[in-house]
Amino acid sequence: MDLAPPAGPFLGGQFSQGIETFHTVPSILYAEIPNLFSWLPPLCEIEMHDASFQLRSPIFSIDSSGTFQTDVELHPKGGYLLVTPILSQTTQYYLDQYGPSLPTPVTGEVIAAQGTTTLHMPLDISKTWDDPAQGMWATVTFDGTLYAQVRSQSKQFDLTVAPLTAGQMGDFSITDATPSRPAWLGYGFFTGDVYVPYIRSYLGIVNPQVAGNYIVTDALGNGQWNIPIPQAASGHTVHFQSAQIGGASQVISMTIQ
Repeated sequence: MDLAPPAGPFLGGQFSQGIETFHTVPSILYAEIPNLFSWLPPLCEIEMHDASFQLRSPIFSIDSSGTFQTDVELHPKGGYLLVTPILSQTTQYYLDQYGPSLPTPVTGEVIAAQGTTTLHMPLDISKTWDDPAQGMWATVTFDGTLYAQVRSQSKQFDLTVAPLTAGQMGDFSITDATPSRPAWLGYGFFTGDVYVPYIRSYLGIVNPQVAGNYIVTDALGNGQWNIPIPQAASGHTVHFQSAQIGGASQVISMTIQ
């Protein structure tokens, strides 16, 4: 689940592709349809192997109390079914070949406090497979409550901007960012909360533009830019903010001399 801004209070989030999946425990689940005659083999035996699923949603807003509402889909990511009817051969069905579930509305709460982010979300979602050509259908339902805790970013990392003069080089530096990760410097002329999908985070600049090239922070999470300031920028107030994937600095506003 992507959340922004990383230190909270959160303004928005998304269950997105590429993050953690649900796995069955144990990895092999067994079921059978019993025979009316107890001394005969089951009418059908079913095994689910290595099943994994993923929740996805559109981007949603989170209110000041941490509550959100959205629609989620359950996407099979791997695993297969083995179906063995009585007196017949076993047929294998791959779970991910039938697409996602129907969108299902959910309401949850996600709160950052004292360096910990907590998720609490009731979930009742089903994925149905229907293969008329094979005479097979099945439904898997997740019915319970998602509860999770993870350490969250304790604060925004810091951006420092030296006094800027048109026609000269400008010095920008960041400290306490995520170590050894790319960082970008953005600028704009208006402030406001804007979600940027590429970095999975909110920025405080409307229509942000990238200044200079990205850098990679050092082992302490520090980095710097030395960027020429255009002559035409003299007298303009510009808002600057640095960003990494999943996090951002504070916004610094400066009038260029």
